[in-house]
Amino acid sequence: MTARERIKEFLTSKHGYVSTSIVHDHIQSLGYKRVSSCGALSKMVARGEVITNGYHIHTYVKLNLENKPTAASVRQTANHTYLAGVMGRVPSKPVPKSENAIFDLCRKYSRMYQLIDQPLRGVRT
Repeated sequence: MTARERIKEFLTSKHGYVSTSIVHDHIQSLGYKRVSSCGALSKMVARGEVITNGYHIHTYVKLNLENKPTAASVRQTANHTYLAGVMGRVPSKPVPKSENAIFDLCRKYSRMYQLIDQPLRGVRT
């Protein structure tokens, strides 16, 4: 599912206006990036799928039930859904990084470190 479909699903479950920050937080809790949520919501507003109220940080949105999708928007949505499945853009949990990642890289690739480390390893053992 794309972020747009998740937003649409979330707004159908809510009645009335919902703060945009709540929408973005919900989409982010599902594992999507906040940027994709912002982009999807702004495109939905431009297409007329979502009605906005308020301004700047006090913006509220609700689903426009009277909106009739055009053939182009239906085709584009189908294409995005297909590409999301093909490209494997299903959100996943980030892999935790090593705390000493930069030092691991230096140890692995630095010739000077290898020259110094080899004699020291002989002494340590």
